[in-house]
Amino acid sequence: MTSRKKSSKSFTTSRLTMLPKEIMSLEYIREAYGVTAKIGAIVIVDGVYGAITGSRMSYLRIRLNGRKKSGFYHPTWKIQYITEDELIMPAVK
Repeated sequence: MTSRKKSSKSFTTSRLTMLPKEIMSLEYIREAYGVTAKIGAIVIVDGVYGAITGSRMSYLRIRLNGRKKSGFYHPTWKIQYITEDELIMPAVK
């Protein structure tokens, strides 16, 4: 049996650990694909409403209505981003 020498290099100063990965990924997605993705935004994915709950690398994490868990979707694959102006708000009495 051979013993492996552990590396003394620390990767904690990597650029990727300076900010939460979700923030960096969403920022990258907005710039690279020209979309308005942000956490909490309402979207329609292939005809089903959902909300953006995060991201991983260049994919959006979206929880669709009626589902317990979020799934990963490409930012331009059958996704319609709903703006606040397009939301139908109930009338206040």
